Amino acid sequence: MQASFAWDWGLAAPSMGIWKPVRLEFYDSAKVRDVTFVLSDEETEWSVRIGVHLETGTVARRVKGTLTFKLLGIEVDSPVITVDETSNEAGELYVEGSMIVAKGAVKLWWPNGYGRQTLYNLYVKWEDDLINSIQLRDRDTMISEKIVRVGFRSVQLRQEKANDRGLMFYFLVNEIPIFMKGSNWIPSSVLPESSYDENYVKFLLYAARDANMNMLRVWGGGVYESDYFYQLADELGILIWHDLMFACSTYPADAGFLENVKLEVRQNVRRIQHHPSIAMWATNNENEVAIQQNWYGTNGNKNLYVEDYKKLYVETIAPEVEREDKWRTVLISSPSNGKKSVEDGYISANPQDPLYGDVHYYNYDLDGWNPIVYRGGRFISEYGYQSYPAYTSWPVRVLNNEELADLINHRQHSPLRNAPIKTMIEKNLPMPLETSPNYWRDMIYLSQVSQAMIVKTETEVYRSKRLEHGTMGALYWQLNDVWIAPSWSSIEYGGKFKILHYWMKEMLAAHHVVAYINTLKRLDLYAIRDTLGPDEQWKIEVNIHRWDSFMPVDNLTYDAITVPENTVVKVDSYDIYEHLHKKNLAPRDHLLLINLYRNGVKEAENFVFLDKVKNAAQLTTSPNVKLTLATVSCNPANSIVRVSIELSVSRPVAFLYMELTPENSALKQCQFSRNGFLQFSPIQTVYMQCVDPGCKSKLASSDISTLSVNRLMNK
Repeated sequence: MQASFAWDWGLAAPSMGIWKPVRLEFYDSAKVRDVTFVLSDEETEWSVRIGVHLETGTVARRVKGTLTFKLLGIEVDSPVITVDETSNEAGELYVEGSMIVAKGAVKLWWPNGYGRQTLYNLYVKWEDDLINSIQLRDRDTMISEKIVRVGFRSVQLRQEKANDRGLMFYFLVNEIPIFMKGSNWIPSSVLPESSYDENYVKFLLYAARDANMNMLRVWGGGVYESDYFYQLADELGILIWHDLMFACSTYPADAGFLENVKLEVRQNVRRIQHHPSIAMWATNNENEVAIQQNWYGTNGNKNLYVEDYKKLYVETIAPEVEREDKWRTVLISSPSNGKKSVEDGYISANPQDPLYGDVHYYNYDLDGWNPIVYRGGRFISEYGYQSYPAYTSWPVRVLNNEELADLINHRQHSPLRNAPIKTMIEKNLPMPLETSPNYWRDMIYLSQVSQAMIVKTETEVYRSKRLEHGTMGALYWQLNDVWIAPSWSSIEYGGKFKILHYWMKEMLAAHHVVAYINTLKRLDLYAIRDTLGPDEQWKIEVNIHRWDSFMPVDNLTYDAITVPENTVVKVDSYDIYEHLHKKNLAPRDHLLLINLYRNGVKEAENFVFLDKVKNAAQLTTSPNVKLTLATVSCNPANSIVRVSIELSVSRPVAFLYMELTPENSALKQCQFSRNGFLQFSPIQTVYMQCVDPGCKSKLASSDISTLSVNRLMNK
């Protein structure tokens, strides 16, 4: 695995040897190795093509028998194919069958948030003609069976001309244009042999689903994931943007290497092609832009590197993928200009043109809390910002501040080191005193607040730009981690959520209100609906609050907003600072709390800062946070402990954060119902759930500590 040799988010720990199960197979006839599934969407029916890859050993061999196909549980004619053929020199034989399925006989498979993920079992059976001429005990060697789960859905990557300039770039799923919301998946472990852990994979994929994600990008520096990974993605409705495993490097293009690549691609595409969650393929990560922008000093012999690039990706990998999967689009690179890159000879002058294809966008120079720094694009497949893992995730019981700093710095593999994290905190938040014994605890907390604000701001800008720029996807970097270290992840190694991941559920919600200050200093207000159905009437309240008051001092109300299905509506562009001036309200003393109502019920909320948080003088007074455990229960059957927590405050709290103390290390995968939030009510109830093996822990209020920006404003 390429990432085992280190990355800017990971350590170097390459493993050796065979890391997947080894088994001995015995058969006298043929083995059903892989089954592929291709749908054609006709007006009233699905035309199904089923490809079966048979193995007859390692040499050419004549086989005679029958292949039977059945979609279990569906009333449909099941084809039986008579086979009398000779396999190729590698002992492989491909047989294709077809069937027609009435659309009324099956239910559609939908991405998360749009409908159910209905799956059907496709049964394939090979039976050799000699089966009736041998003894009963030997008949199993003449039969081979396989069941794969399939879904009925259509997915197209559309790149038609845009209304302004350039080309669109979006996914049409079941004839519905869907905005892709999600993240980038790296291997769940730096050791490939540990990356297939089903319990941990399940935890991470459920965390993505529960955060309202509908797409993950399997990044090209890792591994082709386990069968279980794709099966679970099918069940959860998580579409997969799938890189082939080539990333951030130049590769050889000699004949021997290319043959090896063909085999790798062929085996893996055949293995996972039938999964409805697979949306598309990209043959590499960032290698087009790397050559064009001379990342690796290739300009001295650029023509050779371009030639090798085309040999590997354009002439070898892409045709091999298309041969094995006749159903999905193959991009040559990510980021790229898509069709425009092809027209440009596969290396565009600017592979990150926001008018085409997909974009990877990172900016460490400008203020990431400011929405105007995000230019957008058709599809942003990477973006993000670093933070530190939680204070309690480090060995803080045995390290002093200086030793912890050394460990954090040692594990910081970004070439920019920790400077971007510190700079962004300094721009927007109060900085802790370096002489304070709590310096690193506070810096870690502030880094997570800052990361959450940056990714929230960027994500919501991209969601709103569906209306004005045709942006149709936002996949932040990155979902998970391979060790406890500074990184871009929203979930730490081991499963602890950073503040960012707690926020994702709200910022990716199907019904959401987005607001931010534009370049003209006006408040842009958007209603976002990612569901289907008749037009709805929404109501939005914009409440102007002082930082020291639970009650608003003024408000704006937008009634009867008509919101069609699956769209973004711009509600207003309002001169909020002129409004504040007329009311004699200082921006630094106020913020906006925004509520969205559907059918009279509050469905979403959001906030907008009118000045830097560090300038809010009212936050210097202590809010007197009191945390009480209202109920604690543990189920011995599954070792799940559930806790309801009551938080009472005397005044509003900025970014109220809870974490278990280091003494509670026996509790695993603890999650709060929300965390790192603004509390503008005197009392709020939050829930926590953990895995407590044997239900042995005795939790008390003192076992959960709290942090807030208020405390740091009062240093």
